[in-house]
Amino acid sequence: MLLKSWMRRFQNYLAGTHPWLPGAVAAAVSVGMSHLGAWQQLEQLGYNALFQIRPPLNWDERIAVIAIDQPSLQEYGQFPWKRDRYAQLLQALQKSPPAAIGFDIMWVAPSPADGQLAAAIAGSGKAVLAVAWDKEGKLLPLLPALERAAADVGHILHKADDDGISRQGTLFVESLPALGMAVLNVGSAGSQLGWPTPAAGQKLQNVWINWPGKTEALPTYSFAEVAEGRVDSSVFAGKLVLVGATATGMDPLRTPLNQNPPTAGVFLHAALIDNILNNRLLQRLPDWANTLLLLAIGPATSWLLFDRQLRGRIALALLLPPAYFAMALAAFSWGSLWVPVAAPIGTMLFSVLGVQLREQYEKQQLMNLFAQHVAPEMAQVIWERKEEIFENGELGRWN
Repeated sequence: MLLKSWMRRFQNYLAGTHPWLPGAVAAAVSVGMSHLGAWQQLEQLGYNALFQIRPPLNWDERIAVIAIDQPSLQEYGQFPWKRDRYAQLLQALQKSPPAAIGFDIMWVAPSPADGQLAAAIAGSGKAVLAVAWDKEGKLLPLLPALERAAADVGHILHKADDDGISRQGTLFVESLPALGMAVLNVGSAGSQLGWPTPAAGQKLQNVWINWPGKTEALPTYSFAEVAEGRVDSSVFAGKLVLVGATATGMDPLRTPLNQNPPTAGVFLHAALIDNILNNRLLQRLPDWANTLLLLAIGPATSWLLFDRQLRGRIALALLLPPAYFAMALAAFSWGSLWVPVAAPIGTMLFSVLGVQLREQYEKQQLMNLFAQHVAPEMAQVIWERKEEIFENGELGRWN
């Protein structure tokens, strides 16, 4: 009778447990870690991995880059160059005019050749010039003569993440567009096509960049080759052309696909143009949706693992993370949606650990209950067959 009483007590204890509880605790821990930024570095690694696994999208064929590269430096000498070099480039491009030409180059100090360059910029009618800010946040104004001649101006503000990878671009600083946006507006009257416009009252408008592929895949031509007429100018006809430094050490920029060695900052503007032309800027879930995702994954994982044999539990624990990653990769590849990877998978693993710890605790409770009444071997049998023993709320043949 005493043994039966202890077994009924343990049956009631098991009936009062909830299969979702370990996962709920795991989800709460994971959400707290998210708010503290504990998942950030792992999520950044997940972002890199998604790009490296996903098939490349291919760069938009309407974009081309004219590079201030090492061969150009060898031919024209140390940078910065005299401004008649850029006038020469613009004159060479006039044979088959691009739709727009964006210069990722700062011109803030006067020079003797400013009149010649301003005339070439005005003659082009398609040139977009860059503006930026100094370290104190003060705008570095363009030379007035050059600004008046330009078709538009765009900022080149950019800040990499703390791991050195460039994941975001700034479309607007207040009402001032990014260089890439200004190139689009000049080249294609982009505002009439429903492209991004400045958000009211928002100082910075950042977006997540969907890098189409390695920057080596984007058509890139040497500045000196183009300026000297050694490149058929027809390759630039009607295209959106960016001019910027790519020589080693001049304007390094790291992407998830170009880390070592890095690429160059001019390709950031190319990526923004590509993403907007093809409507494929990366989208992220809002914070509240990320929280709901974790709060759903934790309890669901522990519910799936509840009362399974060890082999089945191990199989599920090994299957769930890659299955989730595959779903995230599909959303990333075909929906341009970047869902978190590290926090959900971490929540699953926390849930697995929680379920395992709870089972060990329950087993120890059983052993303690029966220590005075049955042999340890019998207690082990009761544990292994507890569902059968307590079937339909009865002790069955063990009664």
